[in-house]
Amino acid sequence: MADTRRAQEMLVGQIHHHHKEQQQQQQHRRGYSLSSARREKDEDLALFQDMRKCEHTQYLLSDLEDGENSL
Repeated sequence: MADTRRAQEMLVGQIHHHHKEQQQQQQHRRGYSLSSARREKDEDLALFQDMRKCEHTQYLLSDLEDGENSL
C-alpha cells in the first residue's frame, strides 16, 4: 500500500513538473512574440518616417523646379 502511495505521489510530482515546464515555455513564446511584434512595429514606424521624409523632400524639390521653370 505504501509503495502504491509513493508511486502515485511521484507520478503527481512528475505531472506537476511537466505542467510547470509547459507554462514556462508558453510564457517564453508569448514574450518572444511580443518582442517580435514590437520590433516589427518599430521597423514599420522607421520605414514610414523615411517615406514621409522622402515625400517631403520630393515635394520641396518639385516646388523649386516649378519655380525655376517659370523664370
